[in-house]
Amino acid sequence: MTHFDENAFLTDVSNIWWEGALSETDDVNVLVKKWSTLFSLIIDMHAPLKSLQVSEKCCPWIKKDLRCLMRRRDRLKRLPSEATPNYSSALTDILEIK
Repeated sequence: MTHFDENAFLTDVSNIWWEGALSETDDVNVLVKKWSTLFSLIIDMHAPLKSLQVSEKCCPWIKKDLRCLMRRRDRLKRLPSEATPNYSSALTDILEIK
């Protein structure tokens, strides 16, 4: 949490009128739900959840040397067409395939 402002968070928590918000009922379940909702709103405002995509190694047969060749191929594809007028011959030259 690199951008978490602790002072702003504590200020927002202290500004909630907890007694008023939680004094409407004596049912513990309702009180916990209200407290949880209020606290979650503040947490979400100051430290929202970020989604993170985790990928598995889907192709275990692709080793480091093959990945290197694939990166070279992809770099060639990104070159302007005038720099590589004949893509397949440039690819063959770089990969040393004859």
